[in-house]
Amino acid sequence: MIATSRRDVRALTVVLVCAAAFSFGGASQSPCAFTPAESHFAHFNVQASFQWFQDQFSPPRTSTSTGTLLVDSTEIVDSATFGWRLDGKSRVALDTTGLDLSLTGSGNLKRYLENDTFGIGALNVSYDVSTGLEGDLTGGLGIGRFRDVTPLAKAIRIQNQFLDEGTLLGPLPDDLLQQLAQTIGEVSPSAMERLATIEREIEGSGLVQGGSLGALALLEIEDILASTEEARLCGWEVQARVGLAANAFPSAKVSEALALTWNLALVPDPVSQWGASANWTSGLNLFERYSFRASLSYGRRISGTWRIRARYDLSRDQSWTTTGTTPFDHHQVSATLLSQLSPKLSLTVNLELDYETGYERPTMTLTVQLSYDVL
Repeated sequence: MIATSRRDVRALTVVLVCAAAFSFGGASQSPCAFTPAESHFAHFNVQASFQWFQDQFSPPRTSTSTGTLLVDSTEIVDSATFGWRLDGKSRVALDTTGLDLSLTGSGNLKRYLENDTFGIGALNVSYDVSTGLEGDLTGGLGIGRFRDVTPLAKAIRIQNQFLDEGTLLGPLPDDLLQQLAQTIGEVSPSAMERLATIEREIEGSGLVQGGSLGALALLEIEDILASTEEARLCGWEVQARVGLAANAFPSAKVSEALALTWNLALVPDPVSQWGASANWTSGLNLFERYSFRASLSYGRRISGTWRIRARYDLSRDQSWTTTGTTPFDHHQVSATLLSQLSPKLSLTVNLELDYETGYERPTMTLTVQLSYDVL
């Protein structure tokens, strides 16, 4: 059973490394080359769907209706001396059998020491109708850092679009792309002041066809700057924490907790985002009671209004929240095709496969839904 878990981890790592290496091919400058003094990354996504079904048989005829609401949020703040991160995810489904509810939330606070090492305190809480409420409070040490590299991703996207259209005679120098990224990332200038500065910087390169940008080119820059889908996060971290965990509130069982966490985000080009994570939570006896979760995700803009997303989640629970000594495994694979209807409103088509221990085959769900990005 432990060997299976280790094989899953090795397979996830091999897939990530190979895919990342493939994505880096052909990129002149990665957006990860951008190092802002401070980073503030925020994402808040709401998805809603409704499904109604009625069978074709004679009486007794059956019909079902299901409404589902998904909320996913992340906020990361990082500076030279401190940082914090908040993550939240919820799923609410209502059908003729009742309410299905699952909530997860986590937060941590970091104090950087030297060479990207940090001290950290973390709180994780989750609730599921089948397992109840659980949580852990831990503290420890880690190394690594995440950066919001969205400004350089947008600068490279502006360059690439102008190269495709013939507006630029050649690629912009790397130092000019970095300068454009700093301008894009500034908070204080107004939108018009920022646009005028970017126009002046690009025209100053001497690479603009005809010497100056036209009105259409300025509108294209405005569209890219206003794009909310372009948010890009880059970096990695490893954490080791110890503390206390409690399961099955209100009759809680409190025990010691050891948490090992690894997170990775890659941006090989301005239209792609890779993400991966792994988390091990157990008592001091690592393999007696433990919970393991891992994920791998990829997103890419394939045209002006079309995007694709893919994600794989693996979780294994051996007596951490479940009873018995046999591990409980859950695999979930999802693929999403998304069309941007407006800067914040999008239409998505999502295919999801789920498999859990004890079932003969995976479940398959095809969903068409509207999504609204609040932030």
